[in-house]
Amino acid sequence: MYAQPLYHTLYETFELVDELFDIGFHYHAAVTQLWAIIAVDFADSKVLPFSLVEYSSYVADAHTDFLQHYGDLIATRNISMEYFGEAIDQFSQATANFSSNLPSEDLAGSVLSTFLHTHT
Repeated sequence: MYAQPLYHTLYETFELVDELFDIGFHYHAAVTQLWAIIAVDFADSKVLPFSLVEYSSYVADAHTDFLQHYGDLIATRNISMEYFGEAIDQFSQATANFSSNLPSEDLAGSVLSTFLHTHT
């Protein structure tokens, strides 16, 4: 691949990509195929494969790190992080509750059809 910094400039043209960056568009084809596989996996999932519990844990850890680095500065400015901490705790409780109730949910129908059936 060509190593000149022309990415997203006026000089990045079809010919440049075809003749220097990705001759035959093999890299473009590979990335497109990868994204297509990911899209099909997501579309076929009744629930997206995303762990809310891990996400809430990440947010709580980021909050702790943030306070360790900037807590003194925030305190000198009379800013309270109490409500943000409470919101993180509530979010963590809600995600744990959601995750524990998820296996008992009937996921036979799609989310859209269930929504339409219960709201019409």
